[in-house]
Amino acid sequence: MPMRMNKKPEKPVMKNGNKGMEKEKGVIKISAKKPTAVYTPYLLSTLMSEGKVEIIARGKAMVKAIDLAEVTRHKLVKGCKIEKIETNTESMPLRDSTRNINVSTIRITLIK
Repeated sequence: MPMRMNKKPEKPVMKNGNKGMEKEKGVIKISAKKPTAVYTPYLLSTLMSEGKVEIIARGKAMVKAIDLAEVTRHKLVKGCKIEKIETNTESMPLRDSTRNINVSTIRITLIK
């Protein structure tokens, strides 16, 4: 029977349109393709060490960002509060077109 090796959780990064963006410390970018549980270990370690973490998502991933913030607040970290919530709209070019589409974004800041 082959043994499974436990991997360390990677820092999740949303790859859609973030080319050339610097990695920000204390920021988690949520992807619609990965399960919510992937982000939990990094969020908890960042929140405990920094005392503050920002969750960023856009489009369909916004639901996961809100779920992650609420689960963290109510079940994982006692005394965790939402410092601020920002919403915005970004204009992004379509892949094979000259047209742009509008995509909603959310940024949730949690503090310990």
